[in-house]
Amino acid sequence: MLLFQVPGAERIARARGLALIDRLWRSWSPRFELDGGSRAELHACLEASLPAPLEYYRAMVRPLAGLRARIARWPSPIETPLLQLHGADDGCVLPPGDRDGRHFVERVLEIIPNTGHFLHLEQPAAIAERVTAWLA
Repeated sequence: MLLFQVPGAERIARARGLALIDRLWRSWSPRFELDGGSRAELHACLEASLPAPLEYYRAMVRPLAGLRARIARWPSPIETPLLQLHGADDGCVLPPGDRDGRHFVERVLEIIPNTGHFLHLEQPAAIAERVTAWLA
C-alpha cells in the first residue's frame, strides 16, 4: 500500500504484464488461485482503469497529517451494527484488534479460517450464507 502512494506507481503496477498485481494476490490470499479466465478478466479491468484502482489505497492515508486528530474527533458511536469478516490468512490487512471496533455500538468480528484477503472469491457460498444470516 505504501508503494501505491508514490507518484507514477501505476507504471510499476502495469510492468511485466501486471506481475506485481499477481504477486500481491498470491501474498494476500496464499491459498487462492485465480483461474486463467478470471485472471485475464482482472488484468483487462485493471489495464483499462489504472490508476483509479490505486486511488482507494491513496485515499486511506491522505492527507496523513491530522489523521489521528480526525479519528479522535469522531462525533459519536456508529449505531448501525457491523459484521466484520476477516480472512485468517490475509496477507494484506492485519486482523483487527479490540480497539478497532470502538466507534461501533455493536461490532461482530469473525475470523474466517483458511481464507485470505478475497473472502468473497475464496469461499463465496460460506460468505454469502454468513452475510445473509446477519441481514436476516
